[in-house]
Amino acid sequence: MARKRSKPNPQTEATAPLNPDRLTPAELAAVLSSTGLVALTEADILRRIDQGAPVNPDETMSLVAFTAWLFEAREKARRGR
Repeated sequence: MARKRSKPNPQTEATAPLNPDRLTPAELAAVLSSTGLVALTEADILRRIDQGAPVNPDETMSLVAFTAWLFEAREKARRGR
């Protein structure tokens, strides 16, 4: 009896887990916006990169590093610096 070949699951690639240390600006915006705490677009992230937000050498971004930078930037703005 011939064995049937299994078809690849198209959802496997679509639902692959994101690496929080290597997110594209679009992925980072989606992750942060999904929290409901902030609403950011990819354009917002790119603007913040121009303002000095940390970026990896491969042009991806770390969720933790960006969040820390964003918090620090907001605190400086709040203090008027």
